[in-house]
Amino acid sequence: MTHIQLDQITATPDPKRRDALLAVVAAIPSKRIPTDGAIWGLSKWNEAKWGSGTNDIKIGDVTGGNANHNADGLLVATAAADADFFVTDEKRLPKKVRRLNSKLAVICFEEFRQVLK
Repeated sequence: MTHIQLDQITATPDPKRRDALLAVVAAIPSKRIPTDGAIWGLSKWNEAKWGSGTNDIKIGDVTGGNANHNADGLLVATAAADADFFVTDEKRLPKKVRRLNSKLAVICFEEFRQVLK
């Protein structure tokens, strides 16, 4: 897990939903890792590596220059460098990863739930 996921969860405006998400995060064994790359104004300097990504997916491959996708770019680049797979129920990101011909596996939350069992 990176600071990006925690930042997004803590920014959730609905307190009940935010608390539920934080409870899920606390229940899943994980370790905090730096993002594989950095974006000015989004990255936390002590929790990011310099650059645009070190594996087969770079931040810009995901963002396409759209700053609205900067967090996604950091998450996918980090997963490509440091994770066994990327977990999302979003539709756009798995398609993007497939188009990039990355070796990064993308799974949905239900598949992740099965992995945890």
